[in-house]
Amino acid sequence: MDGEISLVAGALSSTEEKALASGRAWGLPESRNYGFWQRMQEGELSLPQEDRVDFVSVVVPNHLHFPIAHTFVGAGFNVVLDKPMVHSTEQAERLVEVAGVRPRVYYQRSRSPDLVVRRSRFEVSHHPVGPPGRECLFFGYNDV
Repeated sequence: MDGEISLVAGALSSTEEKALASGRAWGLPESRNYGFWQRMQEGELSLPQEDRVDFVSVVVPNHLHFPIAHTFVGAGFNVVLDKPMVHSTEQAERLVEVAGVRPRVYYQRSRSPDLVVRRSRFEVSHHPVGPPGRECLFFGYNDV
């Protein structure tokens, strides 16, 4: 996308058929092209830590932010969310509790991959979260 972050895995739509077709269109390897986000989590967890994605971008309808983000954060993945982060203070507190850090939340315009990359680079350079990653898992619905 920008030469610094690569799309290496994903579950890219709301149905298995569309997700797999989208992954192929984006050039994902079949072994990391997932039909559902649950399979994506299982597949990435089965890899050695150093081969897993650096972060998960959750780009789904708002009501799905919490369950997906909570599951990935609980499994040890870094997660990027659009706003609204979640639907309640309770959900936000639970997500922060599981993550152990304050999350970063991006705005609706960040659905553009180029904007996600630029905003991520800015956040990483201005906050002590470590250097930019070279791999990215992009999870989203392309038909919503």
